[in-house]
Amino acid sequence: VERTLQEYSMLRYLPSTTAAAALWLSLKAHDSLELWDETMIRVSKYTPETLGDCACEIVYLIQKGKSGMLQAVDKKYSSSKYMNVGEIDIDFE
Repeated sequence: VERTLQEYSMLRYLPSTTAAAALWLSLKAHDSLELWDETMIRVSKYTPETLGDCACEIVYLIQKGKSGMLQAVDKKYSSSKYMNVGEIDIDFE
């Protein structure tokens, strides 16, 4: 989510959409999408389909962050202090 704060293009999404998409991506990265069940949909009011565009853009930003000009967040979360979560590869299909 922190990486999305640096991008003007993310302003088109509500903060709740960005947070829900980030959570959905973290579940996807850990092969736990079954946890995004009817309860999550009811509580968050977001389905995987409604999160698709935002999640896709977050993945793009993460991938771009590894080679782009704004690498501070990527470097921060690639450290052992943050358990190297910046090193996790996420494929969005």
